[in-house]
Amino acid sequence: MGGRPDLISVLIVNYNYARFIPEAVESALRQTYEAVEIVICDDGSKDDSREVIESYARDHPQRIKTVFKENGGVASALNAAFEASSGHIVTLLDADDRFGEDKLALVSSTFQSDPAIGIVVNRMVKFSSDAEMTGLIPQAGGLDRGWIGNKLLRSGGHWSFAPASGISLRRDCALQIFPIPEQEFRSEADSYLFTQAPLSWAVGAIDDPVSFYRLHSSNLTSSDRITVEYAQRVLAGIERMCRALSATASKKGLPLPRVEDNPVHAEMTLVRDYLEGAGIRVIVRDLRRLWRAAYRTTTADRSKWKVKPFVLSATALLPRRVGVVVLESMYLPTNLRQRLAGRKLRREGAQTLKG
Repeated sequence: MGGRPDLISVLIVNYNYARFIPEAVESALRQTYEAVEIVICDDGSKDDSREVIESYARDHPQRIKTVFKENGGVASALNAAFEASSGHIVTLLDADDRFGEDKLALVSSTFQSDPAIGIVVNRMVKFSSDAEMTGLIPQAGGLDRGWIGNKLLRSGGHWSFAPASGISLRRDCALQIFPIPEQEFRSEADSYLFTQAPLSWAVGAIDDPVSFYRLHSSNLTSSDRITVEYAQRVLAGIERMCRALSATASKKGLPLPRVEDNPVHAEMTLVRDYLEGAGIRVIVRDLRRLWRAAYRTTTADRSKWKVKPFVLSATALLPRRVGVVVLESMYLPTNLRQRLAGRKLRREGAQTLKG
């Protein structure tokens, strides 16, 4: 499988997160799984990150490796961290997130269950800056698993996954994917990993939410308002991911994905055009595309996509000042979403808030 046979490498990339990274590093150090190395790549931070990272490295010289480089973006930093790693499994941890204490033990056992698994994803808990749980990833439905490459291509790169701190890769799988293209993925480099891996490997999934995703103003895909700029940022990320996926599919002789089949792209196109005040013809076109993409979705979150077109179609009929309120209740953290997430966790008996 490559790499030290019992070692898991936690890859942390950091840029100006001195205030958050201690919690991330501590969560990796507290794992119940013992054979762990932590590789921290600082991507040219201008705050006190270097001093914080060096302090942890001095205290844990056998467990922590450090890489300090000039700023080059997330893909550049992940490439450098991966190059410095030795584990037979690599797992990503954003510097502003944290792991539950059993995360790596569950990751290891999932990989051991099937040698065909190349990528493991786990459900995540969203939490706010004041440590309040605000939701789950995914909020509705389950995580995809098994051989999903064809399904992923048919849906324009969409599947029910987890972002960076919910992704782990078998080293043999990672070696086929790295290095991540650095100019194209200066941000959201995880989208390259979670769409490339399933083309050649099976997906494993952990239903317990054992990673914690911090919401704050600096998150690239986080927002405290639903705006045209937010929607356009999401659209640009999906289009970039789909171009890279198409290039790989073409090399492998696989069907090419179409971004118009991606339900999230269709959704955000409608949201953008609605917020821009587009005319009825544009909105109707967007709605048709959303219905088509949503009802072709066969991923594990398909139940969500059977409902969203109804809600967004009704929203599109509302005046914008009212519709924006509805959209914010759908996409932003709310008390209702927090209660629903808590109820779901209690119902499933998930032991996630420790660690």
